[in-house]
Amino acid sequence: METFSIMEPCCIGHQLPQLLKKYPLATWQSNGDVTFDKLMKAISCLAGNSLTVKIVIPTIDIPMLRLLLWYRQREWLKEVAILTKDDQTALMRSQLGMDFPLTARHHDSVVESLLVIEGEKATVIVQGALLSVVTPGQYHYTTYVGTDQERIDMLVSSAWSLFRLAGRKGGKKGKEAAEETDEKPSEAAAEQPEDNNEKPVEHEDTTEEPAESVEGTQEA
Repeated sequence: METFSIMEPCCIGHQLPQLLKKYPLATWQSNGDVTFDKLMKAISCLAGNSLTVKIVIPTIDIPMLRLLLWYRQREWLKEVAILTKDDQTALMRSQLGMDFPLTARHHDSVVESLLVIEGEKATVIVQGALLSVVTPGQYHYTTYVGTDQERIDMLVSSAWSLFRLAGRKGGKKGKEAAEETDEKPSEAAAEQPEDNNEKPVEHEDTTEEPAESVEGTQEA
């Protein structure tokens, strides 16, 4: 694993892809000024143009959700799965809409953050704090880009176990509630999205800018 120096928000869009092309598994640091939108802008194009985003984070907020919606509106994002510490489904739906392809779960064991972007080119993984606003401090990140399933499993298997556990927990509560009211419980959300073999769209900046709180743009 290659260790890199501190990433600056002004340069991460250029430096981080270069680092990952040279060292698919790498570590780096920030001073708390590399926010979620800058991180997405820097690495999402390495995964491709048709993306599935999975996020594990203690608390997700409106700026992050609006960024995800913006990616969806540009047809780069096909599905999102989010695991938080507390139930934030209502907030997610209020920002993303009821027709947004979202799997939302929660578990009180969530204390750290993980970002996984799956695309037709590769899977990109970021372990480390996902910040929506500048938060001074020293933050350490581990990143990976590639298609090596063993390496991917090494980085995300524990998070996916927690995600599945949260799904079973939610399904159990739904069943108990249905038994009390004699109603049929809803079906659990699918664990994995289907593969998308459609031709990806090009990253052309032909649409209007995102909401004022969103700065990210997708680049080829």
